[in-house]
Amino acid sequence: MYLRLPDLHDLATPVQPPDLTPLKSLFEERAEALSNSATLLAGPRGGTLVCAIVDALQRNKSLGRGARTAIQRLLEILSLQNVEDLSRDEAARFAVIDPSDPVVEEICLLTDELRDALDCADATTALAPRQRVIA
Repeated sequence: MYLRLPDLHDLATPVQPPDLTPLKSLFEERAEALSNSATLLAGPRGGTLVCAIVDALQRNKSLGRGARTAIQRLLEILSLQNVEDLSRDEAARFAVIDPSDPVVEEICLLTDELRDALDCADATTALAPRQRVIA
């Protein structure tokens, strides 16, 4: 049996696009703090990453794959996922931060806010795999 495109379309469940309001609000209100924290932990690459995310959120109505990847990378930086890898810049930058420095608490707060915004926007869900019809 052959499936035609209209048949697949009729059977498809409509997917609501993610609500980007929480992410846009976070990056509008806290862009400088996010940039400073990312720069502290990852160097200039971190600040550039935040700028790219802000730009993508301002230009687009949906969260594209590139913006989604950039946000995930920022979350990795803020949540210190790469500080154990001594070959990465994050390890050296993290080592010089005093744990009692108030910036540590700020970074933790920003990380939680970013995770919450991602959860609200439903941006952490994987893209649905494309279905292929084989005759």
